[in-house]
Amino acid sequence: MDAERIADGVDFVILAVPQEDLDDVEPDWVSDQILVDATNRWDNEPLPDWFADGLESGLSSSEVVANHFPAARIVKALNHISHWAMDAPRGDDARGAVVASNDKAAADQVAEFVKDLRFDPVIAPTLASGKHTEPGTTYFNVPATSEQLARHIE
Repeated sequence: MDAERIADGVDFVILAVPQEDLDDVEPDWVSDQILVDATNRWDNEPLPDWFADGLESGLSSSEVVANHFPAARIVKALNHISHWAMDAPRGDDARGAVVASNDKAAADQVAEFVKDLRFDPVIAPTLASGKHTEPGTTYFNVPATSEQLARHIE
């Protein structure tokens, strides 16, 4: 099956590959799709040159991804929650999850998916705001309420 048919008819595609392997993902197959960037930058992993250059220019990792996938609608989400937490039982306080994008309609659609996963979405004002959910930040892989996250990404 070719890549164009894989993405045909889906609401969005979740990008969940190591950033050092992003050269293996063809940008064209997600044209006109919402691409959920769930990737993270780890200091000890080599990056494609285009990715490293984008980070060095001051862009957030998702802005770099957006430049590499120019025909996709990029939303940064789910990167700051451990895959272990996806299966963990929820307490009374819903755990917040940041959804960052420059495309409000795409962010709203991914926020609904985040709700379906039983997280409380916090829609950030821009894709660049997703930098507050990357490794080394206050709430990366740390349970937080939507109120805490909203204050953190302002």
